[in-house]
Amino acid sequence: MEINIKITSAEDVAQAQKIFEALTGKTEQVKVEAPTVTKPKSKPKTTPKKQDKPVLTIDEVQERVDELDAKGLGREIISMYRDHFKTPLREMKPSQYPEVLERLALIEKIAEDDAAFEETEAPTKTVTKAELEAKFKELLDDHRAKLKELLAKFEAQKLSNLDASQYAAFYEELEAI
Repeated sequence: MEINIKITSAEDVAQAQKIFEALTGKTEQVKVEAPTVTKPKSKPKTTPKKQDKPVLTIDEVQERVDELDAKGLGREIISMYRDHFKTPLREMKPSQYPEVLERLALIEKIAEDDAAFEETEAPTKTVTKAELEAKFKELLDDHRAKLKELLAKFEAQKLSNLDASQYAAFYEELEAI
């Protein structure tokens, strides 16, 4: 008689021996074999194929250069070729074209940032002493008290004590009266 018991741990072995003794009344050695594990068949590992990057042509790069040159960035482009690549576009290897495009994009971004910065700067109006005096005299009769307060604000007892660097700001204040 043959008894097959599936054993997966050491505890199962001890329990199987006790059951065998109880059934047969004999103490015998039980042959224990490690269970065989069958691995599921797997597909052979394959490395993913590298996607080919689109190949840039010199014409595509030159077209981008021409776009930026039309925006007035020719000087910056020439400096890039001279300082970084040390060679003109026609002498470059195709493997360098992506880097050229990256640098062109950077040149364009810097130019846009500079333009935005220049737009936000308020143009400072230069005001002459004669213009300031004329505006002051125009307001003097009707707004004497306000003008005295304004002079005090600028730490000047009279108009002639006002520093030239304060003329534009003082003039703006006069216009607000």
